[in-house]
Amino acid sequence: RHAAVDHIELDPDWEENPPRLLWRKAIGGGFSAFSVVNGFAVTMEQRGEEEQVTCYAAASGQHQWTSSWNERFTTNGVGPRSTPTISGGRVYALGAWGHLVCLNGSTGEVIWKHELLWELGMHWSDENRSVRFGRANSPLVTGNLVVVPGGGVSGKCASLLAFDAATGNL
Repeated sequence: RHAAVDHIELDPDWEENPPRLLWRKAIGGGFSAFSVVNGFAVTMEQRGEEEQVTCYAAASGQHQWTSSWNERFTTNGVGPRSTPTISGGRVYALGAWGHLVCLNGSTGEVIWKHELLWELGMHWSDENRSVRFGRANSPLVTGNLVVVPGGGVSGKCASLLAFDAATGNL
């Protein structure tokens, strides 16, 4: 967690030695970056009425798998905000409206999921008043826990939620 990739060296003189474009691919809307592990790049996208976690081959851009749910966030821009977290062969992603999902990193199949707004007794309008940009954090995987911000209405509010990374139990 030192925000660096130690084994990569970039030539600082891009005038003399510019980076070479390997591929280009249009993807859905949103604000997610890519998480890249073992030659695969995973991101979140908005395609129509579906929020998606999508995996591409990093070397070619070839689509590998997509996991999606019917959800569309449009406040202050369209699409998901967070970047998926990859740990132990699993992908953990948090949608803009609090759809938390754990996916098999090879297939995109859902291992477990949570609907945070519903579980915290919130309506989307409650969330929209307090979190105008949507849920933009990436899930933090530490040890055997997946940690995300909570929220909620008075009496059922939680600053942070920690889920068992393997089972999804709170």
